[in-house]
Amino acid sequence: MPYTLANRERLIRVEARIEVLEKRIDALEKRIDGLERQIDARFTGIERQLDALYSLFIGLFSGFVALVVGAMGLIWWVVQDRRRGLRPIEDSVEQHRRLVAALIRRALSNPEIASLLEESRLPPTKPKISPPLPHQRKTLSWRTMLPAVMGPEPVMGGAANARLQSLHI
Repeated sequence: MPYTLANRERLIRVEARIEVLEKRIDALEKRIDGLERQIDARFTGIERQLDALYSLFIGLFSGFVALVVGAMGLIWWVVQDRRRGLRPIEDSVEQHRRLVAALIRRALSNPEIASLLEESRLPPTKPKISPPLPHQRKTLSWRTMLPAVMGPEPVMGGAANARLQSLHI
């Protein structure tokens, strides 16, 4: 089959169409490249936002942990300080209890000390913390405090009990 003029014209038209298609493909490639750059920019922005949120989360979590540790430390310090502060008071209460017990024991054999205890109201007749209701009132004196100070069964013989009754205090 010989190469004719019609074949040549057809070939020229096909080449022109191919050039047009190549130009369209180049335009589409440029457009796709632009869209890829836009998508990359958006992903970069999203990554930055996620990094910022991650940093914020880490900061908030660290702050929360610091607050919890600080609160626990403060509680521990307050408890330890309270214990240290109460030790001298507990010691002085124990010394006072022993002194009152000694005075009560001495009052059993000495009427002067017994009258001094009644006059000074030692132990006091009224509680210092929240007074009792009218139906609960009891008069506190060194005689009623004796079992509480010396224990349920004080170490006294029958003569000491008789002496205690004879004092009428």
